[in-house]
Amino acid sequence: MKEFKATVLGNLQSKANSRKFIRPGLIIKSKVALEFEESALLQLKAPMRGRKPLEGNVACEFEVYYQSRRSDLDTSLIRDILQKAGVYLNDRQIVQVLETKHLDKSNSRVEMLIYEL
Repeated sequence: MKEFKATVLGNLQSKANSRKFIRPGLIIKSKVALEFEESALLQLKAPMRGRKPLEGNVACEFEVYYQSRRSDLDTSLIRDILQKAGVYLNDRQIVQVLETKHLDKSNSRVEMLIYEL
């Protein structure tokens, strides 16, 4: 089975709650969402070195450790980041997602397992 397993350190941002309205028709990611994305891409660089993207249908398992209970469980931002990192070709390949929310005030992170079905 082709799979990708990694941990990204940092407090995952909710894609829906991390948008910044600039003007009608222009909405961008907030500064904290952009910083998380930048950091995650750097962290995924080493585990992706020498690997080809998953090409078939994929399943994703996410264990998300937040700093507080206030955060919404939303893995859409990390799924977009995984596409940018080359884990899979397009997030439309995702046909199954398992998300679990945890609390870890001192070590927020996303533990993930992505695999072809």
